[in-house]
Amino acid sequence: MTDDLLVHHVELSYLRDEPHYVVTLGVGVMEDDPTAPALRVELMPADIFESRAAEYGIDPDSEGGWDDILHIVLAPQGDVGSVEQYLADPDHLFNAPTVEHARHAHMRRIRKAMGTRKLRGVTGISEHRVLVNEATRMMESEAEDPLEFIKRTAPMSPDHMAVKQENIRRIRHQFKARRLGLDPNRAYTPEELDAHTKRRAMKLTPTRESADQLATRLLGAPLDSPRSPDRLPPRLGTPSKYL
Repeated sequence: MTDDLLVHHVELSYLRDEPHYVVTLGVGVMEDDPTAPALRVELMPADIFESRAAEYGIDPDSEGGWDDILHIVLAPQGDVGSVEQYLADPDHLFNAPTVEHARHAHMRRIRKAMGTRKLRGVTGISEHRVLVNEATRMMESEAEDPLEFIKRTAPMSPDHMAVKQENIRRIRHQFKARRLGLDPNRAYTPEELDAHTKRRAMKLTPTRESADQLATRLLGAPLDSPRSPDRLPPRLGTPSKYL
């Protein structure tokens, strides 16, 4: 039996009047029967694919776009530690220098967690529960790859994606302001944040005290003749005779 991450079945249904996917994933085999797949059922809002595409700046129509989106939503995300550790990760979406940087880092983590496995769909019948007045009616697709069913039915509105991208931009702005010790609720311009970043970097850059300052601190006053014969000569770059 394959070790690939398999999507066995997808149902598009309604929960509290909101569309959700019910996804059945194969996550290995049963311990007591190696020939039977171990399955896990996950419930997720139908617009989660749209949300992740917007957050990570992925164009679903670009080459490999949908592949990245499906992996971000369905594949194991790797060891991210506690929530606090995850949010403190410099490669996290909220902390990374750019959204593209965060996307590449996230995909590297997923690829490491997946190893040699692939994300594949098991061709079958996918289901779509639709609201008819106050009742539901089941519509079944023709036999197809459930991943293709998701691509065909998941909402991908450019207008909604623009709103979600702006939301992520503002959250990233707030996180950066907090890191700089600024008011996260104030709308700083990118130039203002860059200026604060440079000033903070200058404060963190260590500066070495001069020889006179060192002598004053250790000896009480600067040396009269720092290069007198009885003191160490300047380094000439020759190998040590003691080594």
